[in-house]
Amino acid sequence: MTQRADILVDALNFDPPAVIGGHDPKGLPLYRLPTHGRVVASFKNFGPTRASDVNWDFVPVVDGVTAKTPDEPYQHPVVIIPAGDHIKPSTGPISAYYDPSVVSLISKGDKELRVKATITYRDVFGAVHHTTQFGTYFNGTFRIDDNIDAD
Repeated sequence: MTQRADILVDALNFDPPAVIGGHDPKGLPLYRLPTHGRVVASFKNFGPTRASDVNWDFVPVVDGVTAKTPDEPYQHPVVIIPAGDHIKPSTGPISAYYDPSVVSLISKGDKELRVKATITYRDVFGAVHHTTQFGTYFNGTFRIDDNIDAD
């Protein structure tokens, strides 16, 4: 049994949510992504002890398209996640990373939006740990991929 914090991505969502914008030839819904929307993650501590000095990196990725970079990187606060609790950091608006034409391609299913979420933290014994997970936007929702790198 582990005695340390174990932090994983519990959920990925859009805020505001994507809305149905039509249907594809097979009748499946097509979702319009809000260009002003943000991707929100829920990092949950599944371990029995607190996670301290929590730091995260949360990046939206579209293969083959270079994301815009902000003029000044966002400095988020360092936090503690108690056992069983979670935090919900978010990206900036998707339009801060990609042009509306790219967002439209994602909505049509012509491009895939992936999110790389990495979190580092200290357990109660002072040891540093990390977890990296990916989520893929598909058909109006995010799915958490099985790609996990953790110590």
